[in-house]
Amino acid sequence: MAVLAVGFGARQGLSCNRQHDLGMASLFHDIGIAAIPLTFLNRDDRLAEREMAALQVTPLFAARAILRDRDIHPAALERARAAYDAHSDLRGPRAEPGRRIGAPGQIVGICEAFDALTTTRHTRRALEVLEAHRTMRTELAHRFDEGLLAKFVAWTEPLAG
Repeated sequence: MAVLAVGFGARQGLSCNRQHDLGMASLFHDIGIAAIPLTFLNRDDRLAEREMAALQVTPLFAARAILRDRDIHPAALERARAAYDAHSDLRGPRAEPGRRIGAPGQIVGICEAFDALTTTRHTRRALEVLEAHRTMRTELAHRFDEGLLAKFVAWTEPLAG
């Protein structure tokens, strides 16, 4: 996923430093999941509302892990924000009113969704590239900027071939 984010960031014209920050945010974006027991994560049945709420705070754990025990450098803040923003919705009921999601968070979020959809999980098979694109444009459209998603789809379409 980090390779996707760095490559897509490069495609968007981001500087080498910004690409590095994308890679670091990608590596740490799900580190908060480490606080959740594996038995909980590997369940086959649906999660209860309380369990879903626990999963939704894991991005905060990721941000804390990035910033823990360090002088807070602007790059660390950017990485932590991108890791947090990657799990945020732009529109819909889970969107935070008035909150702006930056380009790094959008890029990491798009790449994370694509990677998750195209990777086999214990509860489902991996989707083909075009199926993943379709899912991102429909079921997950509320999460992403339409223009950035269109650029990502165009960039990854050759993977379908």
